[in-house]
Formats: sequence, structure tokens, C-alpha cells
Amino acid sequence: MFLGNALGGLHSCDYTPTYIDNINSITLQNSIVDNLFATKNTEIDITKSLDKTWDFNTILNAEFNNNLLAGNINFRSSQCSSLRIKHREKGTNTWVNLFEIPISKAEDLITERFDRFCKGNKTEYEIAVVPVINGIESNYNMNSIVSDFDGIVLSEMNETFLTPLDVKVTRQRNRPSSVLNTLDGKFPIVVINSQNNYDSGTASGVFIQLDENTCAFDVENGWKYRDSFLDFLSDGKPKFLKIDTGHCWIVSIVDNISEDNSQHRLKVSTNFSWVSIGDITNSQDLYENGLVSVDSSGW
Repeated sequence: MFLGNALGGLHSCDYTPTYIDNINSITLQNSIVDNLFATKNTEIDITKSLDKTWDFNTILNAEFNNNLLAGNINFRSSQCSSLRIKHREKGTNTWVNLFEIPISKAEDLITERFDRFCKGNKTEYEIAVVPVINGIESNYNMNSIVSDFDGIVLSEMNETFLTPLDVKVTRQRNRPSSVLNTLDGKFPIVVINSQNNYDSGTASGVFIQLDENTCAFDVENGWKYRDSFLDFLSDGKPKFLKIDTGHCWIVSIVDNISEDNSQHRLKVSTNFSWVSIGDITNSQDLYENGLVSVDSSGW
């Protein structure tokens, strides 16, 4: 039998293109590879030279130019005007816009941001990084996190104070109303003239800075941390208040702030009152209270 030019085509031994979900890794070994290209497009013609231009089906394209880069960072930087970072509690549909990062070059895509506005008590969140092209959102690149902490946390946009020590928080729901007693009826009439429906309360805790290297509280210098915390509480700016039970609010600190060292001179409890002033799941409430820098009013 004479076969002639058997399997002589460039892609004769390639696998038939198939679509497989949930591929998490690819291993190359014992080989010399010039290019590794993966796509979700199963209709490509493998008898021709592959078009490796990035599109929404492309998964990776490693050209091994003295590096292991396989992503589309150069493509994305030329196509998107900004990156939008947002989160939502898993199981809900309400996205909260946290950051808008302008993109003018590839290096701008290498960034780090801290999400200070997640509930505690092991609440699961979905985080999305979204390329924005001329104001229009592209594909959502999503991941999940679990938020958990001990004690109480108060945050502004770029500053946070927290403590797990002797935390006490009270809450009451405010729904103003008036009771009118009638002359000829057994029961009164309740009049609600306002849409007010908000929480308020008090909070206290022993605020001492934790040394991240030794994981020990700096008790002797605790007064310095508390002085900074007092300035933070009294700066007149809205705060994001959250406790480890999962409760959280956008709040203003009201009335006087006090300290109590009756148990020990180094065990000083800071006490303050708060009133909720916004919805934590409303992006515009967070923006108007100065907690995030993304103005969502025009979206």
C-alpha cells in the first residue's frame, strides 16, 4: 500500500474542536511550544491559519515572548476607557458601584482596591470587574468572597477604625406617628404623616490598635489610637457602620462622644450615638455620603 503524503496537512492531527465548560487549568510539559491559544469558538476552521485576535470567545493566548503572559491586557487597555468595580450580596440582584478606574495604558489595569462596605457574619459577595467602553459596560469578570470579622467597624472612603473588644450596640427602629383620641370611639386614630423609617442607636467598645506583626494590642499607647478615633467620630462626615452579626448602616454620629475608664485606666470604653441616613445597597446613597467616588446618578 502506498499512502503518499499521509497526514501532511498543518493541522491534520489536531483534535476536533469541542466546547467544554469549567476548564480551570492547562498543563504543558516535555515539549517546546511557540504559542498556546484557547477559545470558546468551536466553529473555527483549523485547516487555515488561526486568527488569534482577541474577542469575547478568547480564553488565553500565550506567545511565550520571554514571559508567561496569556491574557488580553494590551487589547483591553486599548479598548476600554475605565474599569468599574462593583459588588452584590450573593442571591440578590442589586449591584453596588464601588470604584471607577480610568484606563489610558496597560499598566493602569494592574490595580488594587479595598472593599470596605461588605457585611460580616460570613456573608458571601460577588465581586465584578467590568471594562467600560465609552460609558457602556462590557463582560462581567466575577469572583466570590466571604466577608467575616469580629466586633465593630467604622469606615469612611479611605479610613477605617475597628475593635473586637467589649463591643455593645443598641438599635431602635424610628417610625414617627401621632395618636389622636376621639370623643365618640373606643379606639384612637394613628396618624403617620411621614415616610421616615430608619434605625438609630448607640455603640461602644474598647478601641486599641492591633499590631499586625505581633497580633497583640498596643495597650500602653491605646490613648493615641483613641484620640485619632475621637477626631474621626467628630469630623462631621458620614460613616459606614457594621457589626459582626451582619448588620450595617450608613450613619451620622450624633450627640456627644464619651469615654469611660471606670474598670481600669487602660481599659477605656468609647461611647457614641448614631443615626442611619442611607441605604447600604444604593450606590448613589454611598456616593452622596462621600463613601465611594462613583457617581451613578446618570446611569
